[in-house]
Amino acid sequence: MSENGQKRILFHAALPHHFVFFQPVYERLAEDPRLDWFWSSNFLGWQLKKHLFDLFPVKGKKVASFAAGARQYDLLLSPVYLKWDVAPRARRRVQIFHGVAITNCFLKPAINDYDRFFMIGPYMVRRFVEKGLLREDDPRIEMVGMPKLDKLANGEIDTAALRRELALDPALPVVLYAPSGTHSSIEGEGLELIERLRQMPINLLVKLHDKSRDFRRTFADWLGRVKKVSTGQVRILEGFDIVPYLALADALISDFSSAANEFLLRDRPILFLDTPDKYEINRERWDTEVWGQKIGVTVKTAEELARALERELAEPARLSDLRRRAAADIFYKPGTATARAAGKIYEILELEPARTLVGA
Repeated sequence: MSENGQKRILFHAALPHHFVFFQPVYERLAEDPRLDWFWSSNFLGWQLKKHLFDLFPVKGKKVASFAAGARQYDLLLSPVYLKWDVAPRARRRVQIFHGVAITNCFLKPAINDYDRFFMIGPYMVRRFVEKGLLREDDPRIEMVGMPKLDKLANGEIDTAALRRELALDPALPVVLYAPSGTHSSIEGEGLELIERLRQMPINLLVKLHDKSRDFRRTFADWLGRVKKVSTGQVRILEGFDIVPYLALADALISDFSSAANEFLLRDRPILFLDTPDKYEINRERWDTEVWGQKIGVTVKTAEELARALERELAEPARLSDLRRRAAADIFYKPGTATARAAGKIYEILELEPARTLVGA
């Protein structure tokens, strides 16, 4: 606790989109004078002179991860698994996660380093139990959902304004290509895929993963390479929040990104690009039995992708029943996660919710 009685909260992120996951919750809590925020990151990315949280309008103190451990905190919120030295004196540690990729990268023994888990949905809990990492009745489990998707689930995104902003052809469908990070499709046939897709009668949006824009991770300027092949009705999305573009898209192309499962809330066609190298790396955790890539169509080449995309756009409801069942399993009560997460944070801090939260 701060000297003035405020509760100290440390939020640590490794990538910009980790904060995007939590941003709706922060915005709900930001004006509460009882909370003292600290922001930590070990990621500097392509803006080497900037702290990650310089990219976002946050209040509070920005600290480097190696310096964060010098203070005491009432609460650590982390969307990634951390070493204890980041906040060794935090009274409570909460794992909030940051996605639901089919790689199931959240399935790690480090989950037991935390006091509470803000679970995204029943599927996530079940996977932890199946792997023997948690018990089904573990009191640390808090079913919360995915806050960043609330605005998508509640229809709060002005897609007409987005179309105008991007100067899209209103007569053409919108297709979003959102590859994941390392070992993703963009590092394989990604540029060839974009060149093939731009020949089709579609508006193509390309949203690279944060990792693909960090030279230290990829040793390549993927953003620059994509720009060279992006002409005509191709638009490159350079922000960090993919959710508005999920609302805009008529179909999604991905590989093993969390974006594929997030797009389930749109109940529109999903196409997967085969990434055998990544599968071999994550074989033990990869979901092949429950939902995985069953929620869409998997292709291996640019030509296969073009043909499959044409078919799926012509018959968008073909896998609708499967997509809806998967969404209900993966996401807990979409549209309500922000209020629930904020309420749980107040509960952990032993504070009455701010008046703005009453009735939320």
